[in-house]
Amino acid sequence: MLLALGSPSGFGQNSLIVLEKVVLARSLVGRVVVGEETAADNVTVDLCGPDWRTVIASTKTDRDGYFSFKTSEQKTWWVRISAEGINTIELRVRTNKHAAQDLIIRAVIAT
Repeated sequence: MLLALGSPSGFGQNSLIVLEKVVLARSLVGRVVVGEETAADNVTVDLCGPDWRTVIASTKTDRDGYFSFKTSEQKTWWVRISAEGINTIELRVRTNKHAAQDLIIRAVIAT
């Protein structure tokens, strides 16, 4: 599933972007990119509880922007990405082994 995100609303600081629509993905394996295909390395990817406060698991993207959580459970997950210089994104991901794609998140540079 490809996510295209709009322009940030703040100036000189990170903004929070909350995606309301639940995204369907094959698994909790994905990639964070900036722009069309620029890998976003060292981005924190958190699996959160439904309140967004509890972090269940956390990882960082590799130099190619990829991240992975080892889980085969098919359900809705609360995912947050954050890093210095990009806007924080919160989204819900519904995993389904029959989904067409893995997760691609397009980050927005904070200005």
